[in-house]
Amino acid sequence: MPRTTPRIDAWPLLPRSAAGWAEGRPVDEPARAAFDAMAGIAAALLALRWLLPQGALAHEFAAQVALWGGLGGMAVTAAILALVGAMPLAMPLMGMVGPLKDVALRAFDHAVHLALVMSCAGMVGALVLFGHVSVPVLLFAGQAALLVLCYRTRIWLAGERTA
Repeated sequence: MPRTTPRIDAWPLLPRSAAGWAEGRPVDEPARAAFDAMAGIAAALLALRWLLPQGALAHEFAAQVALWGGLGGMAVTAAILALVGAMPLAMPLMGMVGPLKDVALRAFDHAVHLALVMSCAGMVGALVLFGHVSVPVLLFAGQAALLVLCYRTRIWLAGERTA
C-alpha cells in the first residue's frame, strides 16, 4: 500500500500555484490568507508584549508592520487600479485568448491577494500602534474592502463560479 505524505502549505499567506488549484480554489482564499496574516501578527505582538512588557520591541514591531504593510498595500493597490483604469484602452488592441488570458488573470489574482494581505497586516499594525480605531485603520479597512470587492467582481466577470 503506497503511503501518502500529507501536503503542508508552507506559505499560506500567498496564493497557491496552478498545481495547487487542481482540486479547486476556494473563492474566499484571499480573505482566509488575510485572516491568517492578521492572526499571526496579532499573536506575535501579544507574545512580544507578554515576554517584554517594559520593552519597546512590540511598539517598534507594530510600527514596522503598519508602515510596510500599509505602504506595500497602497502601492500594489495603486498599481492594480492603474491597470484596471488602462484596461479599456488596451483591450481592443490585443486579442487575449487562451493561455495569455489565463496568465493575466492569475497575475491579477496574485496582485489583489498580496495587496489584501498587506493591507490587513497594516491595519492590525496601525490598530496596535494607535491603540484605538483611528483614521489610518479605517483607511486600511476600506482599502481591504475595495480589494475584496475587486477580487469577487473579477471572479464573477470571468464566469468561473458565482462570486
